[in-house]
Amino acid sequence: MPEGKILIVDDEPDVTAYLTAVLANAGYTAYRAATADEGFELLEVIQPDAVCLDIMMPGKLGLTLYAKLRKDERFKDIPVILISGVASEEEFEFKKLLPDESLPPPQEYLEKPINRAQFLTIIGQLLKQNKKADC
Repeated sequence: MPEGKILIVDDEPDVTAYLTAVLANAGYTAYRAATADEGFELLEVIQPDAVCLDIMMPGKLGLTLYAKLRKDERFKDIPVILISGVASEEEFEFKKLLPDESLPPPQEYLEKPINRAQFLTIIGQLLKQNKKADC
């Protein structure tokens, strides 16, 4: 049975409820945050194994949290899946939205609506890669 703590940061309750249920049914522990600030607070408390981060949220964008994550030594190696209902992966230009050259691109990008099987495959791969990197 898979193990891992996944933080979902998205302002859409339907999305967080769906992803939480998908993750829980697969054996993961999911945590939810509705804002970038709430997400960062949870990051500090739970130390997740991966983060699913919505790009477009009211207030601070998900990309603002992504930049903060990548610049913080405690969180810079946590895998991030960016999620968007706005742009397809082909249309998404990370460097144009966040031109800080020092920031690496996210590990994955998914479009809403999220495909359950694809999502779980990606989570499993990211957690496996991260465990190997920790060894």
